[in-house]
Amino acid sequence: MPKTRFVKVIFEELGDNPPTTRNSTNFGELDIKTGVISIDPRQPEDEMIDTMVHEFLHVACPNMPEGEVARAATLIADNLWHQGYRRK
Repeated sequence: MPKTRFVKVIFEELGDNPPTTRNSTNFGELDIKTGVISIDPRQPEDEMIDTMVHEFLHVACPNMPEGEVARAATLIADNLWHQGYRRK
């Protein structure tokens, strides 16, 4: 868990191509050593919410298995999207 309640998030392209489920470009990644989350900004906004929740779950629950992180992130992100949450 980070020492502060806020995690640094940076937006940068993480590969040569925009991330999709059909290529190897990451949607997002957490640098365990620094606690910095990188998010590829080329993904659709609804996917970006899922990616951000996913990476925040890795910070908050570092021992949670990847499959559980993915399922929980999608459930949370889908419901946030349904409630109208969007990036400013």
